Amino acid sequence: MCCCEFRNLKGQRTHILAFCCECDELDNAVDQCLKGNRVPREKLSQVVSVISDRIRIPWFNGAIKVEFDAIVPLIFLTVSLYFACYGLVFTVLALIYIPVFILIYYIYILNQRKRTWFFVSWALSSLIGIFALYLVHVAPYYSYVNTGIISCGFSVVFLLYLRVIFSRSRLAAHALSFKSSQNGHSNCKDLKELTCCLCTEGPFIRSKHCR
Repeated sequence: MCCCEFRNLKGQRTHILAFCCECDELDNAVDQCLKGNRVPREKLSQVVSVISDRIRIPWFNGAIKVEFDAIVPLIFLTVSLYFACYGLVFTVLALIYIPVFILIYYIYILNQRKRTWFFVSWALSSLIGIFALYLVHVAPYYSYVNTGIISCGFSVVFLLYLRVIFSRSRLAAHALSFKSSQNGHSNCKDLKELTCCLCTEGPFIRSKHCR
């Protein structure tokens, strides 16, 4: 595949330029709205899944999917920081609506029962933003020793977050192997031999450690 092609949810080969083509799920939802009928939640979930699957950027060996949950914290924190810079009142308002927004999104994720990169992206964006503010506004007034120690601590935490991000494929592979072994072998001996794919500790019966 070229840099602008990818496999959609149905396994079909498609192109980024076909973003607005063959939107059957969206057409059916709009048609139900025009008829005055209620659109089922399953239909809305399908529309969101198709749209999120088509938001991609060109890359080597095929376009890669842009995780919407990972982009929202970056945009939201940037806008909130810019909004809070206008004065004390705007800063207080930002401190009020940010926890409310996180709580609402957390309840939404619990209801959907799906995995998300929202909180990892939020923590990583906050970490990078705070460190950048430190380097610009605080580091010039501190010694090089303090800046070096704080930079080392930031590097360690940043590497740990990168390990969480890049371990997604390992966790998926481990979950797939666990599912196949559970379907093929149902005895207790196989379950007791399960160990965590990251920290290599165990045994864990349900294989949910470090997730």
